[in-house]
Amino acid sequence: MRNYRITARVGIVCAFIPMCAGCDTASRLRIQTGGNAALFGQFRAFDGQTGQGVSFADMVAQAGNADVVLFGEEHSDVVCNALEAQLLTAMAERGRPVSLAMEFFENDTQGPLDAYLAGRIEESDYRKLTRQKKAYLLSHRPLIEFCRAACVPVIAANAPTRLTRALRLSGKTFEEFCATTQPSDRAMLPARSEMLEGAYFDRFKEAMSGHETPTSQPASQPASAPSDPTTTTAPTTSGPSQEEKLLRSYRSQSMWDDAMSEAVAIHRGRFPDRRVMLVIGGFHVQSNGGTQVKFRQRRPNDRVMTIVYRGVEKTPLRFDESDRGAGDVIIYGVKPPDEDAKPATPTSQPTTAPASQRAESGERVADLVDTPDWSKDKIQWKRYKRDRAHATVNAGYTVFIDYTADWCANSKTMLKTAIETPDTIAAMKQLNVVAYSADYTLPVPEIKDDLDRYSRGGVPVFVVYRPGDTNKPELLPEIISTQSLVDALKRAGPSQPKKP
Repeated sequence: MRNYRITARVGIVCAFIPMCAGCDTASRLRIQTGGNAALFGQFRAFDGQTGQGVSFADMVAQAGNADVVLFGEEHSDVVCNALEAQLLTAMAERGRPVSLAMEFFENDTQGPLDAYLAGRIEESDYRKLTRQKKAYLLSHRPLIEFCRAACVPVIAANAPTRLTRALRLSGKTFEEFCATTQPSDRAMLPARSEMLEGAYFDRFKEAMSGHETPTSQPASQPASAPSDPTTTTAPTTSGPSQEEKLLRSYRSQSMWDDAMSEAVAIHRGRFPDRRVMLVIGGFHVQSNGGTQVKFRQRRPNDRVMTIVYRGVEKTPLRFDESDRGAGDVIIYGVKPPDEDAKPATPTSQPTTAPASQRAESGERVADLVDTPDWSKDKIQWKRYKRDRAHATVNAGYTVFIDYTADWCANSKTMLKTAIETPDTIAAMKQLNVVAYSADYTLPVPEIKDDLDRYSRGGVPVFVVYRPGDTNKPELLPEIISTQSLVDALKRAGPSQPKKP
């Protein structure tokens, strides 16, 4: 009897195999995802004009007829990043040579980028020299590794952040700014730059006023962003008007667009047989975005395909009428909701629980307090957790929090020019400040909740707490100086740690 049962089961399995084979699963996988099983069911693509669904194979065929593919991505989205790598691979397999252009590499890093692609330097050195942080490992690394293996050139398309920041802070026109730069720096800037009027500028103003991120370096919310009504803010000093700040930010945005469009245009002029895929923030591409318009100005006869990616939480994935005309192809990818990151069981203690609740569960409040260490005369950053920061404030310490991200140009600039400066460090040491780094390189629900409470749509955000008062932190402007930060710390006063 036992042998009969085994034979029967084997027969059932064998009968099932031919049925599955008839479905041609491998063929479906290639058509829908390019052969990547990890993408199966994770996205849907649509024609941006008709709203009709298109397969991955359709996208590859359309890209095969283009000279330039502008892939407008959403940052740190795993489905989006996998699709970029899959599309580049498929383009490389179609015979015509292809090159990759990346907004996330600045043109002063082209040398070490080329050296890594040629196998002349190690990856650790390459990442350091090209200023690629941990977000790169989880997003664009597969693109670069494929290019390295397949001998695909990579263009570091963006202008250096230090120069775009210098332009914004100078208040000068692009032409005036170029006249004051060193020849070596001028060579890294586009030959020309103009500020587009019309719909693109209107979308930029709307994005800024809504605290969204119009650039790939999400750091340009205006200093006029409203603050949480429960917080107090530092007195403002005289300076550019809000309108002038907006224009300065748009001038920098425009130079980004010109730098990237010019980099791709120059490459196309030198290598007309090559197609180029530019991976770039979606704002620059969608609905005749600045980079798309400026590239067409430089290469009007090139065939351009635009892809706009949207991460959405709701399934099934359907075409959104508001995206009609935003690109040639609109891709919607599965995006996990924030609540997926919360503890699954009600008995587990959330990391954001107040210190009092943590204490009730058996953890002493004293164990949550971070104490300052100024023995090395430099900022000893603590990893931000809201309960620990609040416990430290309640214990009588002055607290400074820097909400930052590896991909944020302004965050890096403020760190170098305003925070980790001798005067700021001296003030922090004198006041015995505890400094926290709230890293938003990858989405963190707790940090997102903080940003929402402060009515800020992104980083950088700087907050100072007075000792013993977690209810009314001082929310600083997005752009700070050493002096404004030191003044805010002095208003908070020195730490007054309570005795255990």
